[in-house]
Amino acid sequence: MENDKLQELHNLFLSLIPLFNKCKNYIEKNNAGPLCNKNQSMAVMIIGKAESITPTTLSKFINMEKGSLTTLIDSLEEKELVTRFNDPNDRRKVLLSLTTKGIEYMESIEEQSRNGLTLMVRDLEDDKIDQMYASLKTLVEILREISGSI
Repeated sequence: MENDKLQELHNLFLSLIPLFNKCKNYIEKNNAGPLCNKNQSMAVMIIGKAESITPTTLSKFINMEKGSLTTLIDSLEEKELVTRFNDPNDRRKVLLSLTTKGIEYMESIEEQSRNGLTLMVRDLEDDKIDQMYASLKTLVEILREISGSI
């Protein structure tokens, strides 16, 4: 890839992060409620989407150090949202999954997020929404491909 295109790709990627966070914050501004803070809610969503996940993998997804993650998981267990259990395929590993209460909480966050996204794009023309959908779908597919090799 030529240097100019690589530099522009780098600039676009760096521009994406604050824009993504701004949109994400708008969508989530009414999410979670008093039950969980932002990190706890993010962990619930990731665990729920994975169905079961190791703490190590969760820490990579939410960019959190091991000690902080342990505190986070402990707090989610206290709220009866998450349970720890031994991996049936490897007794040395611990897995996390959502409890029934955790699944209900995740579903409420998803509904609130959909409502927030609807508000965020309400003034866009349908073709812009279609363009946004196609672009995000492509971006996610490419990032998944890249992340498999890093």
